[in-house]
Amino acid sequence: MNNATTIHDRQLTITRILNAPRSLVFKVWTQPEHFSQWLGPKDFTAIACQMTVQVGGIYRACIRSPEGNEHWMQGIYREIIEPERLVFTFAWEDENNQPKHETLVTVTFEEQNIRVQRTQTIFTTQRRTLIRSAATRLWGTRVKLRSTLNFRTRRRRVTTLQRGDIRCL
Repeated sequence: MNNATTIHDRQLTITRILNAPRSLVFKVWTQPEHFSQWLGPKDFTAIACQMTVQVGGIYRACIRSPEGNEHWMQGIYREIIEPERLVFTFAWEDENNQPKHETLVTVTFEEQNIRVQRTQTIFTTQRRTLIRSAATRLWGTRVKLRSTLNFRTRRRRVTTLQRGDIRCL
């Protein structure tokens, strides 16, 4: 097996087209009061979200399932190019608040026209099965993300977020 095959086998790419300017989508990814609104699968609730969005900065968040189970996650920001790209690690926490297997996540924000932008998320890890698990549970939230963005763009028709535009936890 050559190196190119190995890397391809360890990556999962998800692409979404969203009806919002990339500067707005970038803010929804990098501001905890907005990120927490769409974090986690449908019917899960974000109960904690702390973010230090700078290279080397950390984030830590918790989502609660409808059954009441809490799932903590954490990571470190590796690269931030506003409003184009985010690179960070992602790991679920164990019972001692220590990270389990770490995944590198790369999110690119590409403007296609003034109101529609493309978001591409690439997950890279050592084990393919862990990618699918994390992607399905955490990033399979397109309905919640679109709902958050649609609320912003339909109700106010502005391209910047202001405090109170989206309900905070």
